[in-house]
Amino acid sequence: MPPIPPIPANEIWVYPHLGDAAYFVFIRSSPRQPYRERPAVELIPAVLRGRSARGEAGLGQARALLAVLEEVYGQLALAHPAFGGVYDAVTTYNALPYPSALRPDRAVRSVLQQAREEDSAAAWRRAQQVPPVYTAAAGPGDPLAVPMRWARFLEADGTTRTEVYWGVEASALQPPDGALQEDPDTSAVPGSLLSMSVARYDDGYRLQALQHRHYLTPADAGDGAATRTFVVRGDTGRYHLGVQWEQRRVLRAGEAGPLEPGARLKLGTARIDSLTALDPTGRRMEMSDLRPMIAGEAAPPADTTAVYPFATLPRHGNLAFYFELYHLAYDADGRTRYTIAYRILRPDAPDGRAPTSARTRYRSDAQRVAETIVLDLTAVDRRRPLTLTVHVVDEVSGAEAVRSISFAAAR
Repeated sequence: MPPIPPIPANEIWVYPHLGDAAYFVFIRSSPRQPYRERPAVELIPAVLRGRSARGEAGLGQARALLAVLEEVYGQLALAHPAFGGVYDAVTTYNALPYPSALRPDRAVRSVLQQAREEDSAAAWRRAQQVPPVYTAAAGPGDPLAVPMRWARFLEADGTTRTEVYWGVEASALQPPDGALQEDPDTSAVPGSLLSMSVARYDDGYRLQALQHRHYLTPADAGDGAATRTFVVRGDTGRYHLGVQWEQRRVLRAGEAGPLEPGARLKLGTARIDSLTALDPTGRRMEMSDLRPMIAGEAAPPADTTAVYPFATLPRHGNLAFYFELYHLAYDADGRTRYTIAYRILRPDAPDGRAPTSARTRYRSDAQRVAETIVLDLTAVDRRRPLTLTVHVVDEVSGAEAVRSISFAAAR
């Protein structure tokens, strides 16, 4: 059997606020062709969907097609539950011991027929239920300001984990004027729905993954800010992240109906461009980014992990900065030795005033260690800008790494 051709470039767009039928599969058949909306079954290479050979060659082709179907529809089912039926059918057959009572070529015909029927039914539902044009531009859609920071960490499998820290002040979630008029068939529920989407792109800005999270924010959230962490995993090279936050009304159909998203109230976006995965090879020391956390007025216990994503220094309390070191070299005694120095620079300080600095030497039995620096802000003017730079030296190998984090002047 000839080599199996690759799956064509594709994207799936899902619009849950327009209903379960509002999803679209776009396929680019060749690099010179544009993306076009196509049935999902066309993600399967045509050479596999065509007439199969006879005998053992045909059975081998059928088994290969079943494996491709499981891979493709497994990914589609993660994006939308409508693809779950085909995925369940193919995984059920692939789990059977070989040979089974149902020949693979007959199983393939059955699964492909089911996939085509579901594509056809989905197209009919979209034509009936999804409006041909939809925009929120004419309705409420004020900007949503979302403070955000990020940090990269190295996973045990060699990939890079990116943590996106963000928070929204309760005052920023107040709906715009005129946004709370009720629809005739629904009633507004106190609070709002805050949805976060993170798109991960490769170095060429090709979409690799799209993740969504939804948070129901109560109407009585108070005056503080809720902070959260969104984790993106699996990066190994250069990559980019696109982030979107969307605040919507929460509606209930009837007196006891399910909750559903209503009109958009506010929208915020951000990009994190040109990130590079941390080096997993172990050839030299590697260092994570700094994770900013609220530490309280006293030195915190190790489990204090309230992230702090805001651009300015906190009005109260101290800050802690967590980071990890990887691939430290062993000395002749089987131990690692490294120095951590940090420097606090006030960019608006008068010329000639030296920055605050400190240096500490450490020994460990591990090549991978975690450290936390606590920044005492009790005597600091929190309205002024500040930059913290952490410089680490592996005293055995001589390798160095530097990470910095800055805070702007308070307005």
